[in-house]
Order: sequence, then C-alpha cells, then structure tokens
Amino acid sequence: MKLNSKCLSLLFLPLLVLEGCNGKKQATSFTLEAENLPDATNGSYAYVINTLKEPVDSVLITDGGFVYSADTDSRHIYRIMIGSETVVNELIFEGNGKLLYSDSLGYHLEWSRDQNTEDNLNLSLGNFRKDLKDRVDPLTNQILELGYDRLRARDDQEKVDHITMQMDSILNIKRAVFKEITDKYYTAHDNDAIAIAVFREIGFKDEADYVERYNAAPSVVREDPLMSSWFKDYSFILETSAGRMAKDFEMDDTEGHTARLSDYMAEGQYLLIDFWASWCGPCRKGIPHLAKLHKMYGDKGLRILSIGLSEESKADNDKAVKELGIDWDHFYDGKGTSGDTYGVRTIPTLLLIAPDGMILVRTSNPEDMDSVLEETLGH
Repeated sequence: MKLNSKCLSLLFLPLLVLEGCNGKKQATSFTLEAENLPDATNGSYAYVINTLKEPVDSVLITDGGFVYSADTDSRHIYRIMIGSETVVNELIFEGNGKLLYSDSLGYHLEWSRDQNTEDNLNLSLGNFRKDLKDRVDPLTNQILELGYDRLRARDDQEKVDHITMQMDSILNIKRAVFKEITDKYYTAHDNDAIAIAVFREIGFKDEADYVERYNAAPSVVREDPLMSSWFKDYSFILETSAGRMAKDFEMDDTEGHTARLSDYMAEGQYLLIDFWASWCGPCRKGIPHLAKLHKMYGDKGLRILSIGLSEESKADNDKAVKELGIDWDHFYDGKGTSGDTYGVRTIPTLLLIAPDGMILVRTSNPEDMDSVLEETLGH
C-alpha cells in the first residue's frame, strides 16, 4: 500500500522499448507518432500510464520523437508522461495520432482525418471535455461571481437574499446542462473508455453512493483499474464504518516481526487505532491530541495503537515515533495489510473500537473522539 507513491517513481526499467522515430513502423491498429519534441527529451522515455498511475509501457525518444504502436484498446484510458510531466492527459488506443510540441501550444495531439473521423473515440472524448468547458464552466463562473457579490453585500439582507435566489437558479440550470451532457456521452459510449471519463465526472456523495453507482455502471467502468480500486476501498470503508464489527488482520513490519489487531484488544478495553505516516502533516498535527487522550483515559480503559503506513522504510517511522514522543502502542505495517483491510485511502484515519468489537467512530480528526470517550470513560 503506497498512499504517498511518488508520481511514477520513474526508476522503473522500461517495460518495452519500441522503435524511435527513425525506425520502421509496425503494422498495428493504433499508432502515436511524436515529432518536434524538446531536445532535452532525447534519450529519455515516454511512459504509458494507466489510471492507477502505473507505467504499463514505454518508448525511447530519439531525434526529437518516437513511434509508439499498440493493439487497439477502446476500453481503457491511458496517459503519456515524459519524465515527471504529463504530456497527454487522456488517451484511448484507437486511430492514428501525432504528438507535437510548440512553444505556443505546448504538447498537443492531432488525429488522422483520413478514416473513421466521426467515430474516433479520442475526438469524441475531446468533444466531451469541450462541451463541459463551453457550457458548464461559464455557469460555474457565474455562481462564483455572484458568491463574491453576496459576500460584499452581507450587510444588506434583502440584497443577499436576491443574490442567493440568482445563484440557486443558475445552479439548477448548471445541474440540468451537466446532466444533459453526461447522459448523452454515457449512453452513447457505454462500451468504451469514454464511459470511464464520464463516470469520474459525475461524482458521488459518499462511499455508499459510489458503491451503488459502480454496481450499476457498464462493465467498461467496472473493469477500469482505478474505478475497481475505489470500489474495493469504499466497500471496505462501508464494512468498517461506525456500527460495524471490527475486522482482525495481521501486520508485518518487513523485519521479521508480525502482530495482529486482536493482540491489542483486551476484555473491557476500548481501542483507538490511528493510521498515520511520518510524512503526513495532518497526522503529525494530531499526535498531541492523541497524547492528551492517552493521558486522560489511558488508565481508565483506553488503549491507543498508532499504525504506520506507506513509509519509505521502517526507520522513517521509528524516527518519527521518537521525535513526536509517541509513548503508546505503535507498529509499522510495511505491507499495508491493515490499511487494505479497513479501506484506508487517506491518512490520518482513526477508529474507536468498543470492548465488544463494535466500531464506534471512524474519522480523520482525533477531536471527534472526545465526546464518545467522555461519555464512555469520563467518569
């Protein structure tokens, strides 16, 4: 589990080095030619990245360009990165395209107009983005401008009410336009990668809403690595939210030591789990409050367990434990099993577990524990 994964970590060896721009083209279904790339890119690699931000292929850049060929893949979205820079944000393996660079336009794509122009998924994806930009963004800007007007008129309640009515009216129009656009593309592309882009734009209210939408989505969406990863995480979050029973797991610190969650649970004792990392600012900021809770309730039935996740090494976690004065239970979970079991997608994540194993609180703010602990142990 790598919550803090560096973008690509381009220490990966190239997975497949294809021919440079002077090489012979292969007869494949999808081809992307790059020309006029900056001289500084020569000798480096262009990486094909999936939606999980993992490199799946690469091609060597020579003489200011490259030729990348692959089988047609209309059911996945990729991006192209050169070094740590994203040069193509969304790409579907279909048609013949050119990646060009100019000082005025930067990196940009051009697609062949000699075949199936109207059906080119990359052009359709561009049209979807353009429709949102041309029709939805202006309405968003109007709402923002009215918001500033309302703020300036805060001493005039009548004017504030009038502006609020205007904002609500435009917001309703924006929702209708957004739905019209997303419904149009979602319906027309329920079997190709454009459905993934639309699904991500639609958004969701909470984990339960996402799980429901995902289960009802076309298979192309459910097969996307990122969407299925979110579904797995959100399902685990729902299964380990307040009111559900805690799940046991085994942690491995990568140095030969293991521990189970149940090792830290005792009869009649509450357990506060803090999923954190040494590099995480909000995690470090919350440590003093955990120390306060430990001091107030440590001898009244509260046990705290800080689990280190997503570190470069155990040494980093151990160093932070000393720096921050963590004198309660802590364990470095080098393989991230604990975070996977509890669907930890952001840190800090904190859980309060009752003596009977019931999860009482799931939060990112340690202060959210105060009222429950006061009620249960503050006597």
